[in-house]
Amino acid sequence: MARLPFARNQITQVFGPRNFARDPLHRGVDFGSGVWAGLAVPVAAAGTVSRAGQTAAINFWKEVDHGGGWSTRYHMLGSAAGPGVGSRVSEGQTIGYIGPRFGVSTGVHLHFEVHNRGASRPGYGTAVDPLTHIDLISSAGVQPPQEEDIHMILIQSPGRGAALIGPGFFRPLRNAEEIEQAAPLAQRRLNGNDRQFDVWRALVVGG
Repeated sequence: MARLPFARNQITQVFGPRNFARDPLHRGVDFGSGVWAGLAVPVAAAGTVSRAGQTAAINFWKEVDHGGGWSTRYHMLGSAAGPGVGSRVSEGQTIGYIGPRFGVSTGVHLHFEVHNRGASRPGYGTAVDPLTHIDLISSAGVQPPQEEDIHMILIQSPGRGAALIGPGFFRPLRNAEEIEQAAPLAQRRLNGNDRQFDVWRALVVGG
């Protein structure tokens, strides 16, 4: 099944009505606790990037089609970096990077939406509550890149942690167990400072 981009305890705004005159019906959830501009945003499930754009209210945004009528949207991205329209993505792959406070936002955050084409209601369109519907999205739509097809590198820095990267592929490694499991897949290991980590990440995700 699919997963939320970040932990539930990082949510600062839930789905549904809210006291915000410019946008009273919140069509997703906001992850604003413990996030910062430039933080990589992982895809909730495998799929294909179906739409992308930029608006004066939400800055850059992308949508991923997961099949079966399900899609996810990622708003408040800081740039168009990462997979573009037509790109296949795997669960956990970076879809983009959180941007600074922008447009109607009151602070740095990721706005995340789940859509079901089979459900529609006034004010919300096809948007449904991510917290109660994320488990209904299949994560098997697109398989992750196979290690024999690409050169994988394990990168690490003191402030950013560790990640497994390859051409167009970025997978954060969140703990020692994940690092240990990823190590056999990597042809090289690179250790550097946080700036070097960001450059390596930009190179593989941006192509």
